[in-house]
Amino acid sequence: MAVKYSSRIGKQYTASELKEFRSQLSTLKKQGLVGGKVNTRTARPSDVRGGKPLREYVAKYDDVLSGKATAVPLARLGNKSQQRKLYETVTAGGISPHAIVPHAADEGVSVHSGVVEISHTKGIHRLQIPIDYKNLPQYLKDLKQAAKDGTIPELRGPHYYGFNLHGGGSHTLFRNMEDLLDYMRNPRENISGSNRWLNSAIRSKDPKEMRDYFRNLEIVTTTEPVWWNRKEKREQAAKKKREQARNKRRAGKRKAARAAKKKDRST
Repeated sequence: MAVKYSSRIGKQYTASELKEFRSQLSTLKKQGLVGGKVNTRTARPSDVRGGKPLREYVAKYDDVLSGKATAVPLARLGNKSQQRKLYETVTAGGISPHAIVPHAADEGVSVHSGVVEISHTKGIHRLQIPIDYKNLPQYLKDLKQAAKDGTIPELRGPHYYGFNLHGGGSHTLFRNMEDLLDYMRNPRENISGSNRWLNSAIRSKDPKEMRDYFRNLEIVTTTEPVWWNRKEKREQAAKKKREQARNKRRAGKRKAARAAKKKDRST
């Protein structure tokens, strides 16, 4: 987490504070988020670059410093108009345009053929395919054609394929993209989690809702289906535990209400 550096003029920083600040600034510079010539060995929080103090860069990109986001040059990404819809982009401060890609602390980011790939240490790879999006049925149709034509290398190979929507993963993995996309275009009804989201997304006609679904839809590839199944079981167990805790709280409130009502009657 980024240190909050004081804006007070004349503030004296300890040696450890300056060391931490310069280390954080070096990380941001390597990711291309600090413009101008900055000597990270001698920089101070009050130094101004790109029209603002360097401490503001450290505060703004806290997620990057904590390992929960990575800056990717927009020039490396394909279909930039769609990529801008997927990620926050930064261009101010004399730096080249970058996309800020959020991810978990135990995930890394790479770019292949213009597509951002977020990889977990367990072998799960998440992809947000920047194909022009008008509505979900059209997007899935074009995605299937791209997989068939082989224009997106990440959608080929001996992998298992699934999807994430609003953070919920599909309960079924497929050996090829065509089968996955057929499934996504005709999801089973009355299924909880991501399939319910998928049904809603396909039926949605609201532009704002459709953009939201696009931003939260990921194609997942893995060579470790056993770990994916375990992940789903853990998520289901956690959901069941939350429901049990919620029911317990409700039962406690009902019991307290009955006791209060009984007390009122007795008085």
